[in-house]
Order: sequence, then structure tokens, then C-alpha cells
Amino acid sequence: MKRKRNYYICFYVIILVSVILFNTYSANAQEGTANKLSEKVLVVLHPLKSATLSAEVPSVVKKIHHEMGEKFMEKEVLIDFDSKFYLADNKKANALLTYANTVYKTNQKLYNQKSVSDVEFAKAKADLDVAKANLSIASKKLSACSIRAPYHGRVVKLLVKENELVQQGQPLIEIVDDQIMRAKFHVPLGFNGHLDIGQILNVKVRGINKIFKCKITHISPQMESNTSTFQMFAEIDNTSNILQGGMTGEIMLTHSEGN
Repeated sequence: MKRKRNYYICFYVIILVSVILFNTYSANAQEGTANKLSEKVLVVLHPLKSATLSAEVPSVVKKIHHEMGEKFMEKEVLIDFDSKFYLADNKKANALLTYANTVYKTNQKLYNQKSVSDVEFAKAKADLDVAKANLSIASKKLSACSIRAPYHGRVVKLLVKENELVQQGQPLIEIVDDQIMRAKFHVPLGFNGHLDIGQILNVKVRGINKIFKCKITHISPQMESNTSTFQMFAEIDNTSNILQGGMTGEIMLTHSEGN
């Protein structure tokens, strides 16, 4: 009888210990889960380089070399203006420079012979400098009749047509270089301290349901008070030309609270 009672006592002790251990494990598991924070943030993609090229001189559009969506190379001519007026102005500036240079050399010889005054010699020197400046300006205006690409890229939009008269400063063409895309997103307070420049994140792009690697390049040092978020930029390689400006995606951020 005594042996049987001891048996029951041991059985109940084993059950009690098992229950305690199970409850402790469950509590720890729940605590770990509760401390695991995650946040899905929206990402908007933009080409790393984009520009709107404008007219530096007033003229008539003579030739448009690339239409919307077409690729071009760095320094390639995108738009040509009618350059007749600026070509003539450049020739005139060249002729005046030649004349001013001749007058200056003549006056220099006479000045060395004490045959002209200091004022006359100084005027000849000033006229030469003005002629050089005028030629530089004329050459710049002539060069501006060809709108060249500042980098490799593609045409987004044409803002003028051939034979159209454009004014100085008027926008002509929008271009992008989308070989590298910039991902812009906002990170909630609490996650910003767990991200660093150079860190790699996964971006799931909507519409094509593909995951891309992006590297963080910029982190704002100031929180936006209306959203309690920090803006960040990341770069994505797009040499395959799969991604396009305006696409959106998601980044899933996770970290353990207290870490």
C-alpha cells in the first residue's frame, strides 16, 4: 500500500513539473513573438538621373533626332536648331577679332617707338580683349544650336516640334538615365536605427512580382513630424531595363524590440 502511494506521488510530481515547464516555454515563446516587430513600407522607383533640357538661345527647331522612348548616347545630338544667324554672327566675331589683333600689334610697335600715347595703346588692348570675349560668346551661341545629351539614356517626352520657334529658356525635351533606379521610401520611427547606408534590402516590385536587391545610399537625419518617418533612398541595378520610373513596390522591415 505504501509502495502504491509513493508511486502516485511520483506520478503527480512528474505531471506538475511537466506543466510548469510547458507554461514557462509557452510564455517565453509568446514574449519572443511579441518582441518581434515588422513593418511593410511602400517604395516608389525613379531613374537616378533625369533632366529637362532647355533652349539656351532663341531659334527655330530644325531637326529632332530622337523620339519618345528612343535610346541615345552621351554627347549625341538630340535636337538641332537653325544656326544660320549664329553662324554668321560667329564669322563676324572672328573677323572683328582679326582686325582688333592687327590694330593691337601695330599700336604695340608704335608704342615701343614712343609714337602713340599710353591711352591709345590701352584702347587697342581693350578692343582686342572685347573682340575675344565677343567671339567666345558667339561660339557659345553657335554651339547651343545643337542640344546634346549629357549622359546615356532615353527620351521621356518631347516638348517641341520641328519648325517651331522656341525662346531662350524654353523646355525642349525630358530625358532619363534609368540604368540605375532610385528607390524612395519612408521608414517608421523605431526602425530607422536598425538600417545603415550600404545595407542591402529586398524590394518586391508590384506588377512584375519580382524581388530586387537594393542598397541604401541616403538616410535623412531628420524625422518628418507629420508622419513620424525618416526618408531613405536606395539604388537598384536596372541594366536589364525591367524597371521603369513610377513603379511601386514593398520592403518588409523586421527587427527585435530592445535590440
